[in-house]
Amino acid sequence: MAYSSSQGKALFKEWLIDFMVVGNINTILDVGPGCGTYGKLVIEALNEVRKYKEDKTLLLDAVEIFYQYIVEFGLEKTYNRVFLGDIRDFVFTMPDYDLVILGDVLEHLEVDEAKTVFLELKKKTKFIWVSIPCKVEGKRWSYGYHQLPHEWEVNPAERHTHEWTLSEIESILGPFTWKVPYSVVAVFIAEGDRD
Repeated sequence: MAYSSSQGKALFKEWLIDFMVVGNINTILDVGPGCGTYGKLVIEALNEVRKYKEDKTLLLDAVEIFYQYIVEFGLEKTYNRVFLGDIRDFVFTMPDYDLVILGDVLEHLEVDEAKTVFLELKKKTKFIWVSIPCKVEGKRWSYGYHQLPHEWEVNPAERHTHEWTLSEIESILGPFTWKVPYSVVAVFIAEGDRD
């Protein structure tokens, strides 16, 4: 599906505004933008930041595996550049960014692929924002997301290959600077290796 849970989106915008105001984020890559939700949130945040820093500029790119989404959702109107490609390949040739957004992406990769992509992205960015459907073990309020087969009929890349748990994410991809578990997804922010 080109759409994702709204959980964590308000937190993303608030966090991004703070980090854009202090000048830490000027270039952003949105991986697997789908309908462009995160891109639109970035633009809203930029408009807020321009109240304090009128000259604030931003490069907002995306990499999308499914060409139909680029056309259907007019992604070129939201992003400066939209690269058609698979993040598993793109990560090795992409330029550096201040922030990489992985909004509902890693569940579509095998666990070892997700780890490889994540570690490679850390080399090329200051921050990584991760939103991923997951279950917090032992918590009744957490139920994760169980995908139905019809959800990837149009786009096979939308198929979830692994149902993550919070402890798996932390042990395989961590450490994280911030983490916020919700009932369906968990949100994480990791610091990258770029200064």
